[in-house]
Amino acid sequence: KKMQLLKEPCLLSMLVYQAMGQLDPLITSRQATVEVRVAPDEQAVPVDMGRLQLVVVNLLENAIKYSP
Repeated sequence: KKMQLLKEPCLLSMLVYQAMGQLDPLITSRQATVEVRVAPDEQAVPVDMGRLQLVVVNLLENAIKYSP
């Protein structure tokens, strides 16, 4: 059975900022700094926001946990 993707336009920077919000306690406890750079001409892209949000949170969480 194929996985259904629910694509809708999304600014990827918004997913990153939402992930940072979820991970704020970890960021604070690790005294980490997360820098986000957004292109001035950022365009919305069609993505499955729920699934991509999980990926972004996982990537950021691992980066924070395993950074010196």
